[in-house]
Amino acid sequence: MPSNTIRTLAAVAAAGLAVAALSALPASGQDPTRIVTFTTTQKNGDEQFIDLRPKGESPGDRFTVSSTIHMSGKKAGRVEADCLALDRSYEVFSCSGVALLPDGSITFHGASANKTLPGGVGAKKSIYAITGGTGTYIGAGGTATRVGSGKVDKFVLELTR
Repeated sequence: MPSNTIRTLAAVAAAGLAVAALSALPASGQDPTRIVTFTTTQKNGDEQFIDLRPKGESPGDRFTVSSTIHMSGKKAGRVEADCLALDRSYEVFSCSGVALLPDGSITFHGASANKTLPGGVGAKKSIYAITGGTGTYIGAGGTATRVGSGKVDKFVLELTR
């Protein structure tokens, strides 16, 4: 069973993608940047930890996570993500994921640190790059910033096209 650290990181990854997926891209001729805020939730069983040797969290371990996307108090989609442990000292993970929505999907990638890195990066928030999309979200780009507990996360998306 994954520790709270891994659960938090998994939620970060999943939520980052969810923010991007729920945003409607601006129409042609409008400001190319749009800020959108939403939440994601996880329940027990929504993540799977794959523990390689040595036992416990260490580089090479993986986890998968699924989160429900909520917007305006209603379920609006699902996020699926896969993360790889890279650094034991700062608990750094590299995560890739996809938000699945009725009108398309959005992909994201980035790294998160559960402990504060030199220079103050990590721990309190995570920022992921939006790498693309399908359907309504073709050409999506921008960043997704996550702040939260791991079970319920707030995301702020700066979506560009």
